[in-house]
Amino acid sequence: MHRSIYPLFLVFISLNCQSSGIEIIDSSQLKELKSGGVPVVDIRTKKEYKSGHIPGVLHINFIAGDFMKEMKNFDRNDPRIIYCAVGGRSGFAARRMLANGFKKVYDYSGGFKDWKERKEEIEK
Repeated sequence: MHRSIYPLFLVFISLNCQSSGIEIIDSSQLKELKSGGVPVVDIRTKKEYKSGHIPGVLHINFIAGDFMKEMKNFDRNDPRIIYCAVGGRSGFAARRMLANGFKKVYDYSGGFKDWKERKEEIEK
């Protein structure tokens, strides 16, 4: 009988991220944290952002060369929620933020695709 190690790998990655200051969150956790005052940053491209985004978020394009320059305007002790389209860029961005002194980063790993699929409110 063949058993996949993929679920164990995901647990390992999740625990490793949480211990390092990155916490992977889902849509319900995002809404709870956002309502509690934790700022949300959409790191997708300008075109992606204009096509629709989570209401009340700040847009800072991760691919543009000024991502960390823009992030330097924030207090590194205050947590931030970041998201991208499907979760790839947000993982890279979260690690960059930690490497640059941010203490807590919440990564909405499902990204905007998950948000739309759950039929959550979208702003254009």
